[in-house]
Amino acid sequence: MTLSGEGNEEMTAPGLSCCADGGSEMNGRPPRPPRLDERLRAAFDMVAPCQVCADIGADHGRLSAELLLHERAQHMLVTDLSSKSLAKARNRLEGLRLEHRVTFAIADGLAALDALPAARADTICILGMGAETLAGILIRGHEKLLGATMVLSAQTEQPRLRQAVVDVDYRIREERPVQQSGRWYLLIRATPATEGEAAYGERELFAGPCLLRDKPIQGKAFLLHRKRLLLTMIRAIKQTKRSKDIPRLARLECELQHLESALLEDGWKESGD
Repeated sequence: MTLSGEGNEEMTAPGLSCCADGGSEMNGRPPRPPRLDERLRAAFDMVAPCQVCADIGADHGRLSAELLLHERAQHMLVTDLSSKSLAKARNRLEGLRLEHRVTFAIADGLAALDALPAARADTICILGMGAETLAGILIRGHEKLLGATMVLSAQTEQPRLRQAVVDVDYRIREERPVQQSGRWYLLIRATPATEGEAAYGERELFAGPCLLRDKPIQGKAFLLHRKRLLLTMIRAIKQTKRSKDIPRLARLECELQHLESALLEDGWKESGD
């Protein structure tokens, strides 16, 4: 997708640059730094200090602002699909007087990297999308990754995202479950596969290679939540008895089997450990 010049247009009212957390430059009052929720805090923690970080689909721009304010990134690429969406992030970053360290781009997925002088980033964050959408972004734009570390979070179907990571010749180095407002999220950090590094089998794709290896705090609770969802979906499919759902039923039952096996293992960390 061709980058639009709209991404660098002024989008704030004259004399006022405000951020969604209530801060503004009106009357000399400095804007408040953003507050990160549990999901974005986990993403922030996964970003190692770097020169250039890309926030693909930045939405409100909170993560980008925190990465700049805390020197995790010296420069941010902040992108979204439309000028209206990008305006929220632009207003926040301008209100915090960080715009000189930001490249704004209106683009689809990893095509936004073309807006950078070297057309590459050290770290790429893509959060808050469905797994199929996120997988499509990675597959279509894999040639633009150029070895960048990826921080990913899909709202649905973690096995599909894990497979996409493998398909672009990356491997998962960390999986961190977080619970926020009654919902579960999984943050993933991935880097290029090493020479000869094996792809994942069914067990790793369904239960998570790093969840199985590290058994992190909240990992067991995350898998138990997924197990409950699987049982609900399996019951619903069996009640409808539609032939077109048979392949999906087989996949869900296979995932359930792997999750139940993983949950029986010892070593899952608890918050008091």
